Amino acid sequence: MPEGVLRVALGQVRVGDHVGEDVEKIASFLRQGRELGVDVVLFPEGAVGGYFSVNFHDPADLDGDAVEQGLLEIQRVARETGVAAAVGASRRAPDGRLTNSLLLISGQGEVLAEYVKTQLTASDRKCYAPGGSFPVVNFEGVPLGLLICYDQRFPEPWRVLALRGAQVVLHCSNACVPGDDWKIPVVEAHLRSRAAENGFFVVSVNHAGPSQNWGSVIYDPQGLEVARAGYDREELVPADLDLTRVNTTFLQERRTDLAAIYSASDL
Repeated sequence: MPEGVLRVALGQVRVGDHVGEDVEKIASFLRQGRELGVDVVLFPEGAVGGYFSVNFHDPADLDGDAVEQGLLEIQRVARETGVAAAVGASRRAPDGRLTNSLLLISGQGEVLAEYVKTQLTASDRKCYAPGGSFPVVNFEGVPLGLLICYDQRFPEPWRVLALRGAQVVLHCSNACVPGDDWKIPVVEAHLRSRAAENGFFVVSVNHAGPSQNWGSVIYDPQGLEVARAGYDREELVPADLDLTRVNTTFLQERRTDLAAIYSASDL
């Protein structure tokens, strides 16, 4: 990639109920990404294995072996294309519990990081074990953070990533509940604000519908829109992120002493 520029792409695919078919879509988008000179493609929450309450309704129904085989195939295609993949997956841990994960796979096919969703919805808590860390990974010299869906409602994870040096945050969702389109302006405002208040790029992809609760969109460190996918359709949308525009002014100027007036229970 050119110095100071990261070329990303929104991989807005429609997640189905069959791991093999979903992996084929992901592979196709990675090959398209190679033709477009993309460094990394971001895919939705649960792109491999589906998402609880949408693609499967009993944790026992998740085929953990199929998910792991699917992830291995994505690693192979990443090596083939030289294009990295940030891909959501429902995974079965050795202890049998499920995790809602976002994995960053390099263009050499190596798993660089795995983020396990920390902010779980009431429905998530019926299925998934929560994560407890916020990885920032060095991706070709660029510090990347990883977050998932409901995390957008809470500023704290984003601030942690900013304080750890993230310049780009990759955020994936699977939110396509019919009738919940009232969330479009609300959640997109959250994402815009997360970018502006932390001075980094936010790259956020949602499942392609048929009815999206918010769009797949990229915001710059001022909170301005860089690129957007169309609603309710599968689409690969590339964008160049000028990393010289990352801005830590608000991090430097915030009043950290004010927290001292609150007790731990208040916070």
